[in-house]
Amino acid sequence: MAYASFSGILKIWDLKASNTYLNTNFDKNYVNSMNFDHDSSHLILGTMNGELMAMNMEHLAFTKFNHKSNVKINCIKFSPFYSNLIACGFDDGVIKVFDVNENSLIHEYVNHDISCSGIAFSPINKLLFCSVGFDGKINFFDIQAKKY
Repeated sequence: MAYASFSGILKIWDLKASNTYLNTNFDKNYVNSMNFDHDSSHLILGTMNGELMAMNMEHLAFTKFNHKSNVKINCIKFSPFYSNLIACGFDDGVIKVFDVNENSLIHEYVNHDISCSGIAFSPINKLLFCSVGFDGKINFFDIQAKKY
């Protein structure tokens, strides 16, 4: 289980072993969104200043993504089909799809007029996901075709 606070603290617990796995502080750049992959071997973190980090749970090592953004990350999801694929929704309405293993941007979608508030991958089709925003829109995306 993972917990992040507005004071910048990130705590991760191993519930089976009943102990704290990690207790760290991000100072003034607090974690705004996070998501475990399908087997809990990686945790992806999005911060208030737009930083995107992947954490290897076995080694407790962080890897920062090479992307330029100062915009808050509101939501992050791992693909249920591809463990290396994540989608992030930003406060400016942009949705970005990244390859975690390659630390690279696959595609950027500009589809919401204002903040993207949620992302969900299709449980049936491995190439589709959708986003919802405060503009009242629900957008559907095809990752392979890079279109919506």
